[in-house]
Amino acid sequence: MPLTPEYYAATLEALSCARPVIARKMFGGAGYYLGDVFFAIADDDRLYFKVDSGNLEDYEARGMGPWVLDGKPSLNYRELPSEVLLNRAELGNWIDASATAAVRLKGKRKK
Repeated sequence: MPLTPEYYAATLEALSCARPVIARKMFGGAGYYLGDVFFAIADDDRLYFKVDSGNLEDYEARGMGPWVLDGKPSLNYRELPSEVLLNRAELGNWIDASATAAVRLKGKRKK
């Protein structure tokens, strides 16, 4: 199921209220950026944030699963808990942690 316009608008509004986030539609979904850092993906009306060892535990503690693309689970994206999306203060912290994870992961690939 592709990303619906309603979900795209709602997630962009919520994220933008917490941080200066922009979005770009791509391949039936959307990518979300904090500045030039790509930190989240929306697919099938679900929102997934970038994770690494620094923030993965937060998602695991809430039982959030990985983004699955073509039947393969991603190691670097986990679904954002819906209650976090509704709490602007908490959401800002999760955005920051995800953007930091994205920068760390990008640095590891360059080495």
